[in-house]
Amino acid sequence: MTIGFTMRAISGVAWYQVLVDGAKAQAAKDGVNLIVGDAESNLVTQNSEIQSYISQGAKAVIMNPADPQGVASSVTALNQAKIPFIVVNSNLSAALAPQAKCFVAENQTVASGLTGAAIAAKLAAQGLGNSAITGVEVGGFPGEVVTHLRSDGFKNAMNKRFSDHGDHPQVTWLPIQYAQWTDDKPLSMIRDIATGHPNLNFVFAES
Repeated sequence: MTIGFTMRAISGVAWYQVLVDGAKAQAAKDGVNLIVGDAESNLVTQNSEIQSYISQGAKAVIMNPADPQGVASSVTALNQAKIPFIVVNSNLSAALAPQAKCFVAENQTVASGLTGAAIAAKLAAQGLGNSAITGVEVGGFPGEVVTHLRSDGFKNAMNKRFSDHGDHPQVTWLPIQYAQWTDDKPLSMIRDIATGHPNLNFVFAES
């Protein structure tokens, strides 16, 4: 049995390599021919990979979408070929999501909420629970579902943690930065921001 696995990216992102390694290990255990493609964050490449899987007779496709709506043509092609597909790690848009066989990921809102509560506790422990504090967020891509979910989960949980403990800080958010889920890009971004904003109190990196 052949299964196609198209990753939005692999190189330069440790977490994406973990996903691939896990899929390869399970495929080997089950005797499945797993074809892994690296779209390198290019939507055209990813749609082309999926068309290739269809042509090669794949019985299923696993998709880590490079764009929540941009894979619409591939979803249509998979449905027409009656090939089930599974979405992993990154959400599809609300219009496309119901067409997937299933979606495998952590609960984005809960996971980021744990981080938000932890940051709030740390800031409060530093005596900043009722002070003016400044933070910056590093997301994935503009308009992306995962970025929105993680942002909302973090901010809501952080605010709740402060409120539950009687703290009411004046939080200023600097403009969100988009690092495309890479490991290296946020470093230079935050260096520049910290240099320009010496009052920076915390950073929320979604990746």
